[in-house]
Amino acid sequence: MNGETELAVMNMQSIGGLSEVLLETPRHVVQNFFFLNWARHLRDRFENRGKMACKSRLLYTFRKLAEHLAIGTIRFESDVEDVKNLGKEMRRVFHQIFDENTWLEPETKAVLHKRLDNVKEHYGFSTHALDKAKIDGFYEALILPDKWGLMEMWQFEERGSWFVTRLNLMGTLGYEPAMEFNAFNSNDVKITIPLALITQPFYNPTWPLEFNYGGVGEVIGHEFTHTFDDQDDLPDGNVGNDTDEYLEKEKCFVDQFGGVIYGNDRLNITVKADGNVQHKETIADNNGLRVAWRAYLEKRKHLYGRNPPKLPGLQEFTNEQLFFLAHSQIECGRQPRIYPNQDHDWVGEFHPVGDVRINEKLKNFNSFATTFKCKLNSKMNPERKCRVWRYYH
Repeated sequence: MNGETELAVMNMQSIGGLSEVLLETPRHVVQNFFFLNWARHLRDRFENRGKMACKSRLLYTFRKLAEHLAIGTIRFESDVEDVKNLGKEMRRVFHQIFDENTWLEPETKAVLHKRLDNVKEHYGFSTHALDKAKIDGFYEALILPDKWGLMEMWQFEERGSWFVTRLNLMGTLGYEPAMEFNAFNSNDVKITIPLALITQPFYNPTWPLEFNYGGVGEVIGHEFTHTFDDQDDLPDGNVGNDTDEYLEKEKCFVDQFGGVIYGNDRLNITVKADGNVQHKETIADNNGLRVAWRAYLEKRKHLYGRNPPKLPGLQEFTNEQLFFLAHSQIECGRQPRIYPNQDHDWVGEFHPVGDVRINEKLKNFNSFATTFKCKLNSKMNPERKCRVWRYYH
């Protein structure tokens, strides 16, 4: 920063109050305050998490370089093309589902078909990631210090974080991260499946259909669904059966996930989830699974007819069971626990935590209950099931 640097001040009153405090406070107190906060910052960033924290920060600052090295070393073009074709299958299944749902008015179906046709897709990585000259230019202004101490580490980290953020906002290379474990839908007009999701446990070119369709296939279906996961997506004028029925279907998800209780039995603490916050993600989860399941069955029938091959070593499972097991694996992880005085904001996040996300989704799917022979009204096969887009196969 220098005298020409422009700053955006969002609250002048707070800045004025801060100026008064700084002028009235002895200089050594202000210095001690900033030093202690800086030391705590370093402790939280480096000491408590050690090498993993250091690697994480370096990968954040040098994300584009890391992507360039990874993509340049291991060529993923054939894998990306394979997943692109899987995306085409998902789009085709969506068109079929719109035609089959009788609760949609003809005008609504026409709008949904058109919107689906206009959705763009980005898979894998940007061609910029292979351009060494662009990568060099990207980091040209980021100067490494001559010596490395605690202060230099902190300054470099902060300068690097600001630098990357600024270049992302400028759109110098475009925000299409290759190594991020998160797919997303950009304003209902473009879905992005980064290269990190075209690897295990979501995809492997040598894996059976069950694993790839239950993995990255469901992710693609999830992101496509975000294009149609709001009653506002229904065209103006159809405010009768279309909107009323959609809102009724949406409420089912709000009620289902709003009834989920997270708790710590040992400490007798419970926190209730917010179904109103999570319903768009849960709808996308449910429909993504249905679309991937249908695409999987159609692809399997096309390739193998009625006799799909068994997976060696797992012959005790049917192919259908392997699909659901593979899908559940992508959400496998260590879940947060609840402790006294803990910030419980994660309960209100848009996505439910992994085990809830999987189990509640599968409860809504008749094909899962049929595959695993779950009795009606058992834990995984409740009589009331939520869905927006009716599935026929």
